[in-house]
Amino acid sequence: MPERCPVVRVPLRGEPVPVRRFLAAVRRGSERRPPVARGLAALRAAAGEREAKGV
Repeated sequence: MPERCPVVRVPLRGEPVPVRRFLAAVRRGSERRPPVARGLAALRAAAGEREAKGV
């Protein structure tokens, strides 16, 4: 990443707790392709972990 565009992680706090929603759109049928299926599964797993933690 170029030095002129630094990335900084900023924790979000507040009431209500800020949330972010993701939408994964794939071409019809491509969800069966192994790389796409793995990516979608990883997103679902991450969402499930966060939901289980109550985040």
